Amino acid sequence: MLIPALQVFSIGFILGLTGPCLLYCLPVILVLSAGIKENYKKILLGIVTFLSGRLLAYTLLGLLAGLSGSLLRQFIDSHFTFYLKPAAGVISIAFGVYIFFYRLEKKKTCQSLAHKILNSGGFFVFGFVVGISPCPPLMGLLLEITLISKTFLQGAIYGLMFGLGTFLSGFIIAAGLSGALSWIPKKITGSIASNIIFKGIYALVLILFGVIFILSAKR
Repeated sequence: MLIPALQVFSIGFILGLTGPCLLYCLPVILVLSAGIKENYKKILLGIVTFLSGRLLAYTLLGLLAGLSGSLLRQFIDSHFTFYLKPAAGVISIAFGVYIFFYRLEKKKTCQSLAHKILNSGGFFVFGFVVGISPCPPLMGLLLEITLISKTFLQGAIYGLMFGLGTFLSGFIIAAGLSGALSWIPKKITGSIASNIIFKGIYALVLILFGVIFILSAKR
């Protein structure tokens, strides 16, 4: 079981560097963390929280694959999964709107409370919703997990190992690039106007990806 687990981990790591995991999630988590977090330490925490939500989703999908291939197929083909991408799109749009208005107003008490809630739970939920709606490469891996898993526990472990691979590679890339995204606005002019412009760009990107998530949902 160790060798297949390491192989699954390697697949996750590679897909996180070069595959859909990079193109699908990286732009979102980059602009999201850079747009909401105030310093680099909090940016890293936001990235870890998002990736942890996605890690949980992959583990649960692996568990389903370990239980039964038909059960996994029933879940993927269910009406529930149709709403996952639109849900991710709505969350992304909501984050975009929040980023724009949060930076334009002073941090009132209710606004600060909302900010803390988004920091603690919003990133995790967003990562989970994105992860629980698998892309084609992940579906192929899940079917492979169905074949090599003897128990649901093994399936969950393989899903966890894949998730850890994507977690590691995603963190390496996102940690470096998000630091640059938060640093650039301050170094260009350091003015309030420039920060508003960049936050507006971040918000627009999140809204755009939200629309893409919604439109990519298939019946």
